[in-house]
Amino acid sequence: MPGDHVELVADSGGRIAAFVDAVARFPNEPAWALVGGFAVNVRIERVHRLTNDIDTISRDQTQLVELLVAEPDAERLDAAKLRFTAGGLPVDIDVMADTEGLPLPVELGERVFALARRAVLPRACLTELVVLDGGTTVARATVPVASTAGLVLLKTVAIPRRSASNNPQKVGSDIHDLARLVGGQDLAALAAEIRDTGDELSSWIGSTLVKWFSPDHDLRYTYARLRRLSRSPDTDSLIESDLEVLALLGELVLAEQ
Repeated sequence: MPGDHVELVADSGGRIAAFVDAVARFPNEPAWALVGGFAVNVRIERVHRLTNDIDTISRDQTQLVELLVAEPDAERLDAAKLRFTAGGLPVDIDVMADTEGLPLPVELGERVFALARRAVLPRACLTELVVLDGGTTVARATVPVASTAGLVLLKTVAIPRRSASNNPQKVGSDIHDLARLVGGQDLAALAAEIRDTGDELSSWIGSTLVKWFSPDHDLRYTYARLRRLSRSPDTDSLIESDLEVLALLGELVLAEQ
């Protein structure tokens, strides 16, 4: 809900504080929201794995990138990616378009990716981020952050896309993020939020979660992928039943279709 407050413990390298300092520099308009691995850390209120960059999504990708690259220390890396260098620790930022108002692709994988991005901004929550180092505040920002449901949509859509791409190792971090996002959640409430995105997207999300994480389907293979591909020490505490919860979520989404 609006007005969330999240405190994160600083890492020794200062990356978390640098990330929060970076998003504090974003304009209010065009509409945007924090997504990706760092947003997962915010939603679970702890840094379960360090991410390499900041992922965002915007109603006007081009305008947001242009405003950000106008910063004195900004460097454009490509059409939708830039780098801030202030403070001595470079921070890379990716900006995705939310696809609102654009024609939907015909190909199913691209279509659900577009639908998932479109669902994020209306569900994002304004969140105060505070980074603490030994009880001292070292960074602070109030920014829109994707909801847990929005992040589940994006992470679920990403898994089959990445498994067939040139970066299959990222599948491990997506599985890891999903397990941490959903663990301990009210699954019925989360399933209801996912269903609210519409039958086409929610049916695909539910079916994909069941396929990848049900013991009757690919759970054992998915767990093996997680162990092989995820490089975070936090992965070691995950067991197969932690992933099976994702299949239960998928079943709940499909039960009301």
